[in-house]
Amino acid sequence: MIHFYQYVDLNLGGVADDDTVEGLPPFGVVQSSGDGWVSETADTPAVDRYEVGLVPAILDKLNDGGPDDLTNVGGPMVGDVCWAFQWDVELNPGGSFLLSKDKHLVIPEPATLGLLLVGGLMA
Repeated sequence: MIHFYQYVDLNLGGVADDDTVEGLPPFGVVQSSGDGWVSETADTPAVDRYEVGLVPAILDKLNDGGPDDLTNVGGPMVGDVCWAFQWDVELNPGGSFLLSKDKHLVIPEPATLGLLLVGGLMA
């Protein structure tokens, strides 16, 4: 059995401590901050385990030198957040493993953000 992990630590909007992350079992996660957000979905195969948490808890767990399973804790969580996916794979000698994922990133363009700020000030 091989345990394959994906670890993600994003700081949307350039600020580390104001993001919200929520796991969407069994396939994905959404992280947001202000008007921007990112989502990731594991299309095939579905993740076996997932975890959202505060930096650096998940990375420390994955780097502790022992075998670890993610906790399936999906939040939502606010702060300096991170998240991870885990796949448990049986591979035969010479075998392969293919992941298919979708990632969407929405960041407001500066002109739109400026108009939103001006509109808010006028209101």
